[in-house]
Amino acid sequence: MRPTFITLLLACAALPLSAQQLFVDAVAGADTNSGTRERPLRSVSEAARRVNADTTSKSSEVIVAPGLYVLSQTALFHNSKHYTAIDRLVIRAENLPDEPTWHPQQMPTVVTAVPLVADAGGETGNGIQIEVSHTTIEGLRFTGGLDYYYKSPKLSRRSYPIWRGGE
Repeated sequence: MRPTFITLLLACAALPLSAQQLFVDAVAGADTNSGTRERPLRSVSEAARRVNADTTSKSSEVIVAPGLYVLSQTALFHNSKHYTAIDRLVIRAENLPDEPTWHPQQMPTVVTAVPLVADAGGETGNGIQIEVSHTTIEGLRFTGGLDYYYKSPKLSRRSYPIWRGGE
């Protein structure tokens, strides 16, 4: 017996969503929005908060529209999900270099302006901080770069646009 269109439709509807998708747009977004393509978030930090709160899907994807994103607080990605090589956390530009319409001016630009926090080694500030395994970040431009200098022989001042901590 061949499956009917209704049977196929019901079977597809029963399949779980494979990824949580959040869209971020510094110009048209608002952090009170739902995070869909039509109603994007405004900040990467809010996307991180929502990824951390999500326990329903296997993978998470944050899609960042062209624009300027100033991080005045650390965008900390940490949750209890067990990402894998297939089910990953992906933070990516809306337009990637391998797409025919891509242009360098479309790259989202992330500026880290995070206050430094005292720690055992001196002071540290992290822009995007990843505390989960199996993460991909692609198509984003980071400005400011690494800022690292010694305050004394045992203390240093460090600012990282992207930091991977945890286990």
